[in-house]
Amino acid sequence: VWLAKHEVENFIVIDDEPYNYKEFLKDNFIKTSIIKDDEVLKNPNDCIGLSEQHIGESVKKLNKKLVKNCQ
Repeated sequence: VWLAKHEVENFIVIDDEPYNYKEFLKDNFIKTSIIKDDEVLKNPNDCIGLSEQHIGESVKKLNKKLVKNCQ
């Protein structure tokens, strides 16, 4: 609703639950990982939550649209 009422050139949504984001936001959604309190990581190198990979993907998506708008 907020996005519909304001002029926004670029944005991303970062969340661990897709809800309806992926359907409506397509390229603007980045899904992080989640672990419940009673779960144990199978691999200690697994990342929980926001990772450097998510950050890199976010920056890439935001910069891609900014570059496109500058041309």
